[in-house]
Amino acid sequence: MVERETTPAPPNADVDAWVDIPSARPTALPEFDLAALAFETSVRHPQLPSIPLDVAVPAHTGAAPPSDLELRAAFVLLHIDGRSSVRDVAAMVDLPLDEVLARVLQLTALGLVELGGAAAPARAVPASGERRVAPDAPEDAPPDSR
Repeated sequence: MVERETTPAPPNADVDAWVDIPSARPTALPEFDLAALAFETSVRHPQLPSIPLDVAVPAHTGAAPPSDLELRAAFVLLHIDGRSSVRDVAAMVDLPLDEVLARVLQLTALGLVELGGAAAPARAVPASGERRVAPDAPEDAPPDSR
């Protein structure tokens, strides 16, 4: 095999002038998180702003969580029972409501959770041992008339 001797190309004034012009396709990485931007835009649904997210009730869809699910999202997922509102879940897990909302939206985007209507009002049936007084019965009336 014969070795060839190469010489560098002579300087070209026309090519050197192009070095100072910025490229239309920069090779520098953006300073923002593209995955976060994609996630935030993917969960924006036209009906979501009308749902009061803090009182919406998340419910499991039955889908299996991915193995790379973030720890906090998995923690929130474990506390979703289909009856408690997002505000109640935030109180149960002792995390700020904003963070729990973000995790619930993340779980919704992953298809693990769906948001239902508002939480059911407090029970109308009294708990065991509670006495219920009829609105028209006087306080000193016998118990059978109450």
